[in-house]
Amino acid sequence: MTEFMTDDWIAHYARAASGLPSLEGADARVQYIIEGTAEGKKRWFEVIEGGVVTEAAPGKVADPDCTITWKFEYAQALFAGEVSHDVSFMAGRTKVEGNYTIWLDRLHEWLSSDPVRSLRASVT
Repeated sequence: MTEFMTDDWIAHYARAASGLPSLEGADARVQYIIEGTAEGKKRWFEVIEGGVVTEAAPGKVADPDCTITWKFEYAQALFAGEVSHDVSFMAGRTKVEGNYTIWLDRLHEWLSSDPVRSLRASVT
């Protein structure tokens, strides 16, 4: 297993997430900013089309629907399934810029689905 939130980890996540089952309406271009990684501030993104991650890579995505900012330790807890995305947002630990309704509404079912939770837990 590669170290969480490194470029190798993102590549591993992208390969694993490409096999997620489809989910109508789960479409978004999400930019992530992770603060406090071993590399400093880490930017990466994922493009989700119909519930399938069609692209995930380090860097910036053109025209993101929303930008999610987490501290490293909290991102790790979220991916491990130790904290829910709803609780994280309500506690102010998930900062959403841009169209926050995409994160809270359009992707809610996707984020809380068993396949996505299992995938995320398997890559932490």
